[in-house]
Amino acid sequence: MNVSIAKKGIKASDMQETVSSAIIGTIEGEALDTNITNKNGLDITREVIENVLDSEDYKDGIENGWFIGFLGHPEDPNCMDFMNAGVVMTEMSIDDNGKVYAKFNIIDTPVGRIIKTFTEAGVKFGISIRGAGDIVGTEVDPETFIFRGFDVVTFPAYPESIPNFDIAAATDTNYRKICASVKRNARKITSATALKELRGMFSDRSDIAKLIDSCTIPEQTAAPVTAGTLENERLDAVMSLYLKASAEVKALKIQLSQSRRTATNAVVSSRRKMDAMRRITASQMQSITSSLDSESASNSELRKTVSGLKKENDTLKNSNLIYRQRIESSRSDLREKESIIASLQDKLRKTVTASTEMKTRASNLDEDNDALRCEVEEIRKSLHEYQDAYAAMYAASLGVDPTGIKVDDKTGVRELCRRIESATNTANIAAAPAISDIIVDDSTDDISDIVTM
Repeated sequence: MNVSIAKKGIKASDMQETVSSAIIGTIEGEALDTNITNKNGLDITREVIENVLDSEDYKDGIENGWFIGFLGHPEDPNCMDFMNAGVVMTEMSIDDNGKVYAKFNIIDTPVGRIIKTFTEAGVKFGISIRGAGDIVGTEVDPETFIFRGFDVVTFPAYPESIPNFDIAAATDTNYRKICASVKRNARKITSATALKELRGMFSDRSDIAKLIDSCTIPEQTAAPVTAGTLENERLDAVMSLYLKASAEVKALKIQLSQSRRTATNAVVSSRRKMDAMRRITASQMQSITSSLDSESASNSELRKTVSGLKKENDTLKNSNLIYRQRIESSRSDLREKESIIASLQDKLRKTVTASTEMKTRASNLDEDNDALRCEVEEIRKSLHEYQDAYAAMYAASLGVDPTGIKVDDKTGVRELCRRIESATNTANIAAAPAISDIIVDDSTDDISDIVTM
């Protein structure tokens, strides 16, 4: 982001005496216009600058001289490589019309001297703001912008970014001595030619040049110089001083030429390094951008996956709640069934006990049954004998042959009598009178066929 400085020169009267030897010039003027969009298509609004001016970082930076500027923008807005620095901002303000003004000192560093040399050679630099922050549309976001100062640049982005630099000439020790001597003796020089020669040694904007101009003596008013007079001695002293100063100036010009060559080589080397760094940075940025795009796509997929997992998790939570309810219900049913099982087990134990008792009883009953079977067999034998005896006796009484009459265990007395009587009818034999004193006892169940007489 580039910022303009208006063409407002500083009033630098007696600069050589009032500024530190480390300061070789100053810059002052318009630094930025919040009302226009710069050539980079960015809008630095009033709110951005006011936020900066109100911040503690700005106050600390001004107080401690931390807003150090470079010749050209460094790649990193937070660059701390002050070997390439040349200016320091001392003040910044904004007026009612939205224009920002700032003041800078040009520092006596290699870069500061380069700025000074190029300026003296006719180069007109601009000033560019340096910082970092988000961009919304075309506007710099005032909430995220971080201000780091201004840099000296060419091709500034604002139309009024071509300032007038005021360069202090008295920076070298010998040169300062010369200036001090000229100041002390300039008004004592009575030769217009000598003053003209001295005038040519200084910049038109310097205080020394202004002082010499004020001491100019018209040739027609100058008194003739006589050998041995005080004026002649003064002229000789000044001329001696002039010759000495000329020699020193030549030496300074040689040093300046060497410094310019060194500066030119440094600038060329710096440009090469910067071009290489730009190419490397562009390649790295392309790689980083590709990686960022890939990561963004991956991040988008991950977000979709996470969203799906969240929904699935919510579904699982609902299902889990249902399952928990079912488990609680099942536990309740299980407790009931366990109670039923315990009851059934108790009944089973009782049943087994009862079964054991029944088996014991059955075993005892089997013995009784065996005894009773034996008795029944005996009774059956006796019954058959009785039946045979009764049939023979009853048949004899009727005069019937009992041989063809079938008798078994189930044949009762009446049936036996009926069969005998039937046999009698069949044989057409008159039946004998019935025996009236035969008594049949049917009082018992198992031996109802026993006949008593």
